[in-house]
Amino acid sequence: MRFENQEVIYNPEKVLKEISKHFKN
Repeated sequence: MRFENQEVIYNPEKVLKEISKHFKN
């Protein structure tokens, strides 16, 4: 996973999508 803490704070939806991709793969 390659997102910074700022990504989590300012764009949680993006982070959730990234995590979902990892689980699907």
